[in-house]
Amino acid sequence: MIYKGPKIRVSTFKEGKVFLNIGDKFLLDANLGKGEGDKEKVGIDYKGLPADVVPGDILLLDDGRVQLKVLEIQGMKVFTEVTVGGPLSNNKGINKLGGGLSAEALTEKDKADIVTAAKIGVDYLAVSFPRCGEDLNYARRLAREAGCDAKIVAKVERAEAVCSQDAMDDIILASDVVIGSAW
Repeated sequence: MIYKGPKIRVSTFKEGKVFLNIGDKFLLDANLGKGEGDKEKVGIDYKGLPADVVPGDILLLDDGRVQLKVLEIQGMKVFTEVTVGGPLSNNKGINKLGGGLSAEALTEKDKADIVTAAKIGVDYLAVSFPRCGEDLNYARRLAREAGCDAKIVAKVERAEAVCSQDAMDDIILASDVVIGSAW
């Protein structure tokens, strides 16, 4: 069973997608509703993003196909400039170059799903977006408490998980299987 982890994504666009050009100003707005996105702005699912970034940070959207440089943060709004342009469509992922997003690896839904996984007797539990070995150890503890002895799979999708040999070792030692994601 794979746990999705936190939703760190752009919301949805009025027209389904936009094309961003290098140099365009683009607003990520945590208060903007679904379907309100356009060529100048889009909502975001992860409300903690404005607190996790500072001017100069590079945000990777759609696995890095589109890149934004953070210019300014005002409340729940992140003002950016497009540094790598391209098409951007609904619900594409957001990551921060070099890592550092504070979203927990396991959401409340993931925690409830671990209990369900224990009831059906799954053999593997895949944890998406672990930051460190403790995220995996926590998933293992929750599984054990629910009576599940499944193997833990680390689905590595954050830069901080691979930023150093120590970080990699921490993830590897806390998991039974590691799956990497290309950036």
